Amino acid sequence: VDWHPERREMLVAHREAGASTLQLYRLAQPMGALEPLTFEPEPVVRALYAPDGRFIVFERGTGGNEAAQVFRLD
Repeated sequence: VDWHPERREMLVAHREAGASTLQLYRLAQPMGALEPLTFEPEPVVRALYAPDGRFIVFERGTGGNEAAQVFRLD
């Protein structure tokens, strides 16, 4: 969903086998393992690195209402 502004890594939205919602993961190297970043009951809609790469901002709805809220992940 987004590339890190300075490092060779990216954010990925992924739904693991058996899971019911998309969650946010970091991929730190090509063909590397996905590192889970969120464990929310609702799906993560969108995510962005801050311009300096120090934190991540992501959106998710609540209760399927499609009214996304914005969260910061340090």
